Amino acid sequence: MVIYNLGAIIMNPQTNYAKKIGVIFPILPRHFSKLLRKDYPVFIKFTNFNLKNCSKIIFYLSRKGTFVGEAEVKNIQKLDPKHVWSKLENRLFLEKSEFFDYVTISPIGKSARKTKKLTVFELKKIKQYRNPITSLFPATPSGRYLTIGMDKKLKKSQNIDYIEITN
Repeated sequence: MVIYNLGAIIMNPQTNYAKKIGVIFPILPRHFSKLLRKDYPVFIKFTNFNLKNCSKIIFYLSRKGTFVGEAEVKNIQKLDPKHVWSKLENRLFLEKSEFFDYVTISPIGKSARKTKKLTVFELKKIKQYRNPITSLFPATPSGRYLTIGMDKKLKKSQNIDYIEITN
């Protein structure tokens, strides 16, 4: 039997604690505010994660290390960036200039993008945490997987109070 230690939770694969259920992604404060204002929010990210069974995204503020909200994933698509703007411009959380900057130049190192497909997340049940939560898990600018054990630890460690934004 393999047992993983993640913080204070012992994760045993036989109890599904290590099962991946989503991702933790960074977001800038101004982008999170825009995401919350949209009726049918669409979040985009260049990522190589296997997100076939992704059902949840937890957002943390870049450079602040705090979780600020979460959303359920309604649909995931991998698309060419050229098609994303023409199909989804009125549903994206980014302005046109921000979108085209993001899809052409990596914010890390300012080099040209190597990943060619953009992952498009259609979100539902967006919830903003009433009080930001200090990050319990290290995360890179590219994000990290969210497991059942991590989700339980997050909920257990904090008395999370939500401001539900959309259905």
